[in-house]
Amino acid sequence: MKKTTILLTALLFISAACFAADAEMKNTSSVSGRYLDFYAGAAGSAMAGAYIGSCDDASSVFWNPAGLASMRNTDRKWDMFFSHNVWLMDMMMDHLSAAGNFGKFGYAALGIGYFNAGEMKKYDIDAENNYIAAGSFSPYAVTASLSYSNSLESNIDFGATLKYILDTIDGSAISTAALDLGLRYFTPLNGLSVNLLARNFAGTLGGSILPKGIVLGAFYTIDLADYNLSAEYNLVGKVNNNPVHRAGINIKTPYLVSVRAGYQTDNTGVTTGFKGLTAGIGLNIESKYVDFSYEPYGELGNSFKVSLGGAF
Repeated sequence: MKKTTILLTALLFISAACFAADAEMKNTSSVSGRYLDFYAGAAGSAMAGAYIGSCDDASSVFWNPAGLASMRNTDRKWDMFFSHNVWLMDMMMDHLSAAGNFGKFGYAALGIGYFNAGEMKKYDIDAENNYIAAGSFSPYAVTASLSYSNSLESNIDFGATLKYILDTIDGSAISTAALDLGLRYFTPLNGLSVNLLARNFAGTLGGSILPKGIVLGAFYTIDLADYNLSAEYNLVGKVNNNPVHRAGINIKTPYLVSVRAGYQTDNTGVTTGFKGLTAGIGLNIESKYVDFSYEPYGELGNSFKVSLGGAF
């Protein structure tokens, strides 16, 4: 009976998420808050965003809240994560989170994301209808997140993240709330898990919906001699966009170094450069880490990230 209940819960989750996505796509043509799609952290970015099954620490707040429950597999009581992203043109984004292991009560985390679109010129019109400079402004957004995760059964973890989003342009602010739901199923095949994520559901921002999406992923990890190999594939369904495919690989060496690479399709018109390819490296010292990633966007430029964190 318990397994039947779990299966029905999973099917209900999938059906509700898909129904909501389908309804939004049919009734809405504009999407706002695109910065919610920006990857948090260098590890996931180096794997082209194929990370909803890989995340297992405080960064899970931004990737898949079900990943927080994986803290039970370590001696971590508390975990912290920080990421700095130098994105295209003058845009930048930071993420900060802290997660705690509360035993039988589950796993919880707080996170905050800050996005700055860079300085933009502001103009006015004089009495003769000529444009005149009127200073500048820097649009920004803040996203506060609260996550909870636990186990439904020995091989199924779930998680939920409640977000509050504040978007400010030249002193004018709008806000909304959104919800992420995650599910992680550990299959009978050792090292293989299947993950499901519904992102940014509920709420509108300035009359437009958020970048909602459904992500289905498979994650596999195996030890080969002194190395650990992890690979992940994600199929992403987005509002008002074609499906996106993401694939990434992570090789953890016995020399404190991890090497990562990934590939993703997209829905942009970029046709030049190493579009879609990503790469990165990580340094692991005991329970602490520092990660770096590189993401080329063709003629638009390149994105670099650095993130750090660990248990304490």
